[in-house]
Amino acid sequence: MPETHDSYVEKGFVKKSLHKLIGSLRQKNSRRPDWLIDDQKSLSIFITFSKADQLFYDISIDDLKNFLVFDRSFVLFVLGKNEKVLVVPFLEILKNILELNLARDGAVKLHVSQSAGRIYFKETPDFNMGKYLNKYAILLG
Repeated sequence: MPETHDSYVEKGFVKKSLHKLIGSLRQKNSRRPDWLIDDQKSLSIFITFSKADQLFYDISIDDLKNFLVFDRSFVLFVLGKNEKVLVVPFLEILKNILELNLARDGAVKLHVSQSAGRIYFKETPDFNMGKYLNKYAILLG
């Protein structure tokens, strides 16, 4: 899917913040500019964006498998603007989506919802991700 201007700009701000916090990060591979790893290859960060009025994300089963090889993996869900980012440990996501059905394209489809101070996937409403909002410090582990 082609990247929109909003997506490119907002993820760019997030990447700059990551570089300030962590230091050296590089692309995991040339086809995935939003998948970053550290020099020790122990930290994996995948950045995904959705417009604020349609908080929809999909994660492919292949990506899920690839994230498992790192000691620490995180998915950063940019919720429309770089000032609103969920910094979620990959294993927490995995634990909460294991029972979901895959779409025909081999991806898990996730819709973020917000109500009463909670942020969660509509598909897994018991998984409150509000505690991960802008929690970049957990990346330092």
